[in-house]
Amino acid sequence: MADRDFLLGAGFDAADIMMGYSLELLARFDVLDDRYPNAHAYLTRLKARDEFKRALSA
Repeated sequence: MADRDFLLGAGFDAADIMMGYSLELLARFDVLDDRYPNAHAYLTRLKARDEFKRALSA
């Protein structure tokens, strides 16, 4: 994830929602921490997307 914004390249898609949900759970249980800066940065990018916010609220 260090060299791209989303899992399958430049575009945000369903794969990002699925992976993002898993990362969000890991973050909530304090498993996703500073040891994983790329994953944390990726989750931060996802959380900024309206689509991701809608998916989490559904």
